[in-house]
Amino acid sequence: MEIVSEPAMHSGEEAFAYLTALRTVMIYGGISDCDMEKGQLRCDANVSIRPAGATELGTKVEIKNLNSISFVRDGIAHEIKRQIAVVESGGVIVQETRDYDGQTGTSQSLRSKEMAHDYRYFPDPDLMPVKVDEAWKARIRAGCPELPFDRQRRLFEAYQLPYTITAVLVPDRGLSDYFEEAAKLSGKPQAVGNWIANDLLRELGAAKVALGECKVRPAHIAGLVRLVEEGVISSTIAKEVFVEMFQTGEPPEALIARKG
Repeated sequence: MEIVSEPAMHSGEEAFAYLTALRTVMIYGGISDCDMEKGQLRCDANVSIRPAGATELGTKVEIKNLNSISFVRDGIAHEIKRQIAVVESGGVIVQETRDYDGQTGTSQSLRSKEMAHDYRYFPDPDLMPVKVDEAWKARIRAGCPELPFDRQRRLFEAYQLPYTITAVLVPDRGLSDYFEEAAKLSGKPQAVGNWIANDLLRELGAAKVALGECKVRPAHIAGLVRLVEEGVISSTIAKEVFVEMFQTGEPPEALIARKG
């Protein structure tokens, strides 16, 4: 599937945000892992500049071989600077395709594209018009999962989670599901969110363990939050309990009882 956007973005940062959001939607829908390094998601960027106050965009240049979302951002920023430098030095931007090297932050010309026929445009007589039925679209839409930004909005409204927590949870559908299960078991969503965003992710990263392989289940987090809320243990002791719980998979109640 190819998606062509309008020239509505004004910086590499905007393109980075757009691709990140698009990638998250694809992953949530179970469509693809969208790993750019494996070629599951690809992006070419067309870049053109115009003087402040002008309405017409200048000649566009296509940037290729952008194999990460970060390289898309950096490649666009590089091309904007390059084009401005060419124009300010009295030069002319030519329509071309350039190769961006994310390691060196430089680009080089691959080929020029002066006219439409250079793009190999031609009509295909075997492709018939397709009329999409609105009822069919409605049925498809009804079967779609909750989209990432809808979920982020709901986590904020239903659980009063701050953006710093929702921004960590929402990009990972599995982590969001994990949070919601623990939040419902504990009744303390903000405390659960803090434990997951800070302690759980720290330990997962240090151990290089995926969430699905983690011994700490949502019920463990909920139990630990409850023990702190009830004053059975302090927050400081809870930190120690969490680390051992992560290593052993032992429920917090049993671990606390065993250690006295």
